Amino acid sequence: MLVGCVKSAPLADADDVAASAFPLLLVFPQAGMDAMAKVHSAEHKTIDADRIKVIGICSARFKKMDSFYGYLKRWNYYNYQIGLTTTLFPVVCMIHIAFCGHIDIRGSVAAPYSIAQDCASGYGFDDASVDCYESPFELIDVATNRKAPSKPDIIVCGTQLSGMSGIELIKDIRQENATAGIVFCSDTESDAYEALTLKVDSYLVVPVSEDDFKAAMNESLRRVSAYHANSIVVKTREGSKRIKFSQFLYSKTVDHDQEIHLTDGSTSRVRLSSQAFFDQLKGDSRFFKAGSSYIVNVRMVRFVDSQSSTARMMDGTVISIPVRVRKPLEAAILMNG
Repeated sequence: MLVGCVKSAPLADADDVAASAFPLLLVFPQAGMDAMAKVHSAEHKTIDADRIKVIGICSARFKKMDSFYGYLKRWNYYNYQIGLTTTLFPVVCMIHIAFCGHIDIRGSVAAPYSIAQDCASGYGFDDASVDCYESPFELIDVATNRKAPSKPDIIVCGTQLSGMSGIELIKDIRQENATAGIVFCSDTESDAYEALTLKVDSYLVVPVSEDDFKAAMNESLRRVSAYHANSIVVKTREGSKRIKFSQFLYSKTVDHDQEIHLTDGSTSRVRLSSQAFFDQLKGDSRFFKAGSSYIVNVRMVRFVDSQSSTARMMDGTVISIPVRVRKPLEAAILMNG
């Protein structure tokens, strides 16, 4: 993703932007909504408008730049470096890798942390966050805390840790976190079966070769990339939360928020309009905007009643739908059946 921050002048780097494969997010802290016109001016016709998402910020709303920084931080725009002149810089999807315990890589001059970071860059995660935990208990707290703003996506751990074994660490994490990728580096093959029953991505016996370690990291990154492609991170009232598309039943507008209902019976509130939230669902065909208030996962619709113009969801909820969207909803259900 590229973020452009424009004071008042046109985009000086328009040619570079047009050649980029990334989507575009344009933020205007000073020029406000007036700057939107510049994107579509004659000199910027080379930019594909379908890749551009514009957020216009009125200068009256942010009278101090630090409040604008706070706004970006609140909505998880990472690694921003806003200037008052025209600037373009990359902002990438964040991935968090956690290390715990000593990892012995045979014959490598590079630290395992930097190898992991290089592997992440190869998957497009150019700004991977790598944290090293001395205490396994601290890692457990971060990896299993449902309200933690950022849980590790991948965990690399050894077998001999401070206060517990690597197997015990994985068991504790798996009780609350079934999605994190785990690379387990052991000094013996005796606990391989137990580790694999805990669904670790890779089991390595140390000292491990650099090639084997890279292969293990790439396998976890492949899984994480697929998981990210089929999920969305939303800013809820309780904090940031990743929602798998397969768990999404429907959302409805409540007091200008979106109340998201999941298959496990839980709900989350997102401070977005219905259209803004629908736009964030990445154009996935399983999601259908059923009027102004509801967004439904068509794979979770049990049936549509044409007489009452309602849809019954898998959890038994009955949703009223406008007559005009009944046939398009039925078509979407058939297409995703």
